[in-house]
Amino acid sequence: MDPYKPTRRDFLKIVGTGAALALLGCTQPPKTPTTTPTTPKVTKEFKLGYVAYRTGPASAFGEPGHQGIDLLVEKINAAGGIAGAKVKVIHEEEGSTSETVEKFKKLIFEDKVDVIMGLCSTANSIAAAPVADENSTLLLQCQARIPYVTWKDPEDPSKGIMDWVFKANNSTFSNAVQAAYMAAKFCPDAKVIAQIHPDYAWGYDNSEWFTAAVKKLMPDVEILDPLYPKLFAPDYTPYITELVNAKPDYIFTSFWGTDMTRFTDQLIPYKVLKGAGGNAYLCAYWDFYTSIKRDLPVYGHPHQISEGYWAGLDQLSEEYVSYINEFKSRYGNVPTAGAVDCVAAFSVWVAAIEKAYAEKGEFPTNDDIRDAMENLGTIKTMFGECTMRKEDHRVLWPISPGLTAKHEWLPYTLDPKIYLDPSEHEPPALTKPLDWIATW
Repeated sequence: MDPYKPTRRDFLKIVGTGAALALLGCTQPPKTPTTTPTTPKVTKEFKLGYVAYRTGPASAFGEPGHQGIDLLVEKINAAGGIAGAKVKVIHEEEGSTSETVEKFKKLIFEDKVDVIMGLCSTANSIAAAPVADENSTLLLQCQARIPYVTWKDPEDPSKGIMDWVFKANNSTFSNAVQAAYMAAKFCPDAKVIAQIHPDYAWGYDNSEWFTAAVKKLMPDVEILDPLYPKLFAPDYTPYITELVNAKPDYIFTSFWGTDMTRFTDQLIPYKVLKGAGGNAYLCAYWDFYTSIKRDLPVYGHPHQISEGYWAGLDQLSEEYVSYINEFKSRYGNVPTAGAVDCVAAFSVWVAAIEKAYAEKGEFPTNDDIRDAMENLGTIKTMFGECTMRKEDHRVLWPISPGLTAKHEWLPYTLDPKIYLDPSEHEPPALTKPLDWIATW
């Protein structure tokens, strides 16, 4: 989910090379009877830069990330910090690609942050990632679902990955494959499948990969040519007319934010969708309805980030339930996708710091933390286990999407649902998605 079209290869040469950021470090505290190796007395604070949209149509995705990271940092600081060091968050508003790159330079050279998280836009991610890498600053990209953000060349995985860039959430490819698996599972007798996506890279990627996956899983179904409205279009009537005439059994959309809710609201009166007088399932990002504090209007299939994201409260960890309740209390809303994405990135970063400190026996440098992050393997977080794939700096999550209907959050009603291991919805490291689907 990201709002601007990238020009991939051009962004790799973005201006912004400068002197390397000084390594984080500090001397060990004096050894006194009150000092323990696990709670060092340090005066150093970690600086965390969070970059995501805060205003405009994209804020439905970006702002919950800003809110969530504040809550996470507040909680960990109250518990004593990370390896004894408190965390300070520096928020920046994501904007155009050039503006976002300048924000990265400010965070690196003026604020001297230790880590940057966030980024909703594919274009901004591709442009800003090399700036972080060239200046030895950790980047945990965690909102846009761009699968190749860690690659040195988005067009050529054989050139390897950047040293300082990591991705903490599931990818666009996972999104598209989930939609294909759900069509095969919940609509096995479907005759016609339709698609409607935003007119930029996110939408094109979703369509290309979903189509390829469905052809493997449901070879006899008719897949209509995708429809591509402009991003943040106010009126979807011409496209809805095409959908009504096509009489699909299943509609897959990668709309997000206000695009998703506006499109669905405009489609409902035509009685195409289940729950609104029709028979078609809509596969979409349903949690954007909760971001505008509304119940779900129709039946459909949700996408998600991890197995624990949509689980019932009785299945969640005490820590995650506390996060959900505190988020609702503070912000008057549930933690939607952006607020969960930041949990993924923050969990990985904290685990890397703790691993580096345990291995070194003293406060770690940023080099130590980077190395520890690359070698994290499988870790436990507040909403389930994830695994850092060293070969491409990707964090992989299991998922459990299902069928949902309108109701109160939390939880959404998911009955039935399916479980997908990371090996089923993410390609092997440094492999183009279509190349992997061809092997199915």
